[in-house]
Amino acid sequence: MDTGRVFFLPTSKQVTVIRAVTLESHLANVTRLAQAWQPDKAFLQVPSHLQTLFEQTRQKLIRAAERHDEGKRHRFRIERNGSGELVYSYRGHRFDVTDPDLYVELLIRLHHQAYSVSDINDAIARLRLEPNLRHLAELFPFDAYALQMCDQITAEVEIYALDKDPRKPEFMEFKTEKRADGKITVEPYPFRDNQIALTVTYADISVSAETAGDTTELTKQVKEATPSLQSKEVILCPSA
Repeated sequence: MDTGRVFFLPTSKQVTVIRAVTLESHLANVTRLAQAWQPDKAFLQVPSHLQTLFEQTRQKLIRAAERHDEGKRHRFRIERNGSGELVYSYRGHRFDVTDPDLYVELLIRLHHQAYSVSDINDAIARLRLEPNLRHLAELFPFDAYALQMCDQITAEVEIYALDKDPRKPEFMEFKTEKRADGKITVEPYPFRDNQIALTVTYADISVSAETAGDTTELTKQVKEATPSLQSKEVILCPSA
């Protein structure tokens, strides 16, 4: 099974179930948010000379969202941290995806690095060396930020939908919260659609007492699993 993220239930020290979000589900939800991303809602100030260019990179942002985590297929593993708790890792996955469009490839490579000034500057420099991309290089920081935010908002949705004890997280400039009616508010709200429905598809993989302590076996079990899938729908909306 290709996974987008996993949860250890009931706890990472005494796991009986690994709840795994399908990679396809995660990619689809990040893509849905990228399609709905609206720069003039997301950014307080956008230079006027850039505003007309965003439509030229929109499809590049969407393509990067569709492909950004493809490397997770080969990088998934379960480990133990220094406290002995089970954790999962996809280390290096963002370097495994190439694309004929350098702009798309750099978005994928930096989808966890939108706040790294040196990495973003290096990407801009590379784009300025490409005659067909030079005029779009100045947009790259905005699109890198958009992809990282769409990815992280999707991750928060998965936590709200599937974790036993969902938290009320804040990350970067966005705050998410679960309302009494089950909808998830995002503040500030950076999307063109007033409500966005995301479907989180997942599977519960039972863990036996014999394998619970063997991270290699747990990794193999998840990778080879062909379980029945379940889905939960989550609605995103503004806070007011």
